[in-house]
Amino acid sequence: PARHPFFQRLGPVIDLRLQKSERENGFIYYHKIPEELPELELKATFGLAAPIQFEMPPVHPIFTEEAYKEFTVNKTAPPKISGSDTDDLPPVKETDITGDTKNIDNDSGCVLQ
Repeated sequence: PARHPFFQRLGPVIDLRLQKSERENGFIYYHKIPEELPELELKATFGLAAPIQFEMPPVHPIFTEEAYKEFTVNKTAPPKISGSDTDDLPPVKETDITGDTKNIDNDSGCVLQ
């Protein structure tokens, strides 16, 4: 399989990516670690939006203790299914896909070029 054109084209691409990865990874390890951490600005001067204070809205009057007691999952009715939802769907018409099969010598139909 090494002589196949796919692998002959793939080999140089893999070598190029390997060389690039090794070169870029080498840069990371050559940076010196500073002895002391630099002071960072606590207030950003660009690129950030100012925060808005969030206030919880007041509770609507319809949300009472009685409303919460009446709302239970067990009391809800299951959805009704209409007759049209349960009908069988008609079969999909599919067109046959034909190709040139006179020069194929194997069972799978694959051709290596």
